[in-house]
Amino acid sequence: MKIEPSTAEGLALDWAVGQCDRRKLYLAKSKRLMTANYGTFNHRHGAPWYEPSSNWLQGGRIIQSNRITLDITDTAYDDKTDECIKLNTPEWWSSIGEVTARGATPLIAAMRCFVASRLEQAGLTAFELPPDVADAYRAELARHEKYMKQRKRWLKISTELLEGAQT
Repeated sequence: MKIEPSTAEGLALDWAVGQCDRRKLYLAKSKRLMTANYGTFNHRHGAPWYEPSSNWLQGGRIIQSNRITLDITDTAYDDKTDECIKLNTPEWWSSIGEVTARGATPLIAAMRCFVASRLEQAGLTAFELPPDVADAYRAELARHEKYMKQRKRWLKISTELLEGAQT
């Protein structure tokens, strides 16, 4: 399964960051990443998993050592209308030199930028997930999609209840 850094998230992004950071990763039975050369530090801090796109102890070190710049914006350029539009949710941007990336959180944006920068140095635009990680990532995406459907249903019910209470 090939993935571009601009769309990577969760397990796939964490795996790519680990590969770019030259970490020896393995997939635990719980379908989460662990690394032999980082485990002791994590266990002392109560987090045995390798998740730099959501854990500031891990991702912050990468941001600092690679001098990744972070910025936030609440506008985006619309190609169709040739205008700037206001976003409902602010977006994070990160950069290393000429390489930029964006994401919903500062860690996701920074880790995408880190992976894109390393891939660019190697002359690549996407990374390949090993079969076991790809299977776990597909399962993660399916769980997320199921959650989003359920969330949408809950929001609809909540809205209907609020509208009914107001009348």
